[in-house]
Amino acid sequence: MASSFLVRNEETSGHNRSHTSIAASTRQGALDMEPRKRKQVDMDVSAVVAIVGAVIAAAALFFTALQTRVASEQTELQRQLRRDATQPYVWADIRMHEQHGQFLMLVLKNEGPTVANSVTMTFDPPLPQGWRRGRTVGPTTPGKPGVAQFEALPPGRVMQWHLGVHTDVLDPADPDNPTRFTVTIDAQGPSGPVDTLTYVIDVGDYLAAAMTVPGTPLSIVKAIKDSATVLNRGLNAVADRLPDHPTSPTEQ
Repeated sequence: MASSFLVRNEETSGHNRSHTSIAASTRQGALDMEPRKRKQVDMDVSAVVAIVGAVIAAAALFFTALQTRVASEQTELQRQLRRDATQPYVWADIRMHEQHGQFLMLVLKNEGPTVANSVTMTFDPPLPQGWRRGRTVGPTTPGKPGVAQFEALPPGRVMQWHLGVHTDVLDPADPDNPTRFTVTIDAQGPSGPVDTLTYVIDVGDYLAAAMTVPGTPLSIVKAIKDSATVLNRGLNAVADRLPDHPTSPTEQ
């Protein structure tokens, strides 16, 4: 029995030593894994910080590029405004005569602050010569129908040409009489070529417009003369109806 007890005691001791060894191994394994976990956590935090930093840097770079582009556009806009402020502005139009509404005029004017050089005005189709019954209609360049060229137009200069009586220009009975014209104007200014102007003039719009003109000194003078003529006629008519004045004795 003593030997059996010793055997069981040794088995129990071996079993306890085995458990102790496993527990020690487990603790050692846990201790060995703890630094690796901390290292992994540190690596994850570093990666997150790096990603956040990259996003912030990219956002800063984007806004910097955007600000640079906006500043560049503003600078170019200011330059364009300065160029436009020193460029001539030439336009053309077909208008009623200021004193005589029955006449239509071709008007060319430089509204800009500087001289317009090498001005070219083009009408497509060309202005019909029949408007003035065979006489030249508007300015022309030899060999270039519908094109008029001017060496220079100073600031504020206005040039006008008679086109004809509105009944000839606006003749709805003539199907070959054009009323719509495409106008193109090119010129040179101090800052280089002026932007080309292209637009449509429809003379037919005047068909529905009143042929009245504003009061002008010429029309006022004419009205006064007409009134004086009518008044003189009335006075003469009254004088003719009055009996002859008798002669006084002193006059005999």
